[in-house]
Amino acid sequence: MGTTSGLWTVQAASKRMELAATPDAVGAAGAVLARIAARVGLAPEEGRRLVAALCEIVLNACTYAYGARRGAIVVRIDCRHGVLRMQVADSGRGFDCLAYFNADGSPTSRCSPDSGLLAAARAVDRMYVQSGGDGTRVTMVKRLHQ
Repeated sequence: MGTTSGLWTVQAASKRMELAATPDAVGAAGAVLARIAARVGLAPEEGRRLVAALCEIVLNACTYAYGARRGAIVVRIDCRHGVLRMQVADSGRGFDCLAYFNADGSPTSRCSPDSGLLAAARAVDRMYVQSGGDGTRVTMVKRLHQ
């Protein structure tokens, strides 16, 4: 069953994936989001921007979270009530996220203009980053428009 958003209907969709933190995870997460974006009726360009944003965050988790050791990431994609939420979580070493993002999700001046994190943040309405010794969780929120 869909939910009404303006004059159009958005289908509810949800997916949770636990993936090895390898380059294959990037493509797997991107492919799932592309299917969900098409299913909920996003314009192709908007879908591509969101897939690129999610892939950037998954790539960061695969590259930085675990160093030389093996690990996993959990990707959650949820579309309900006209809002798309994408979350990438790892249990790696974490980073000083407050150096890059304020608590309200806005980027700080230390977030480089050519940063993949900033590019991902620009593709969505809000991006929240929580990180510490028990891992990192990035949540991106996009209100769906047509």
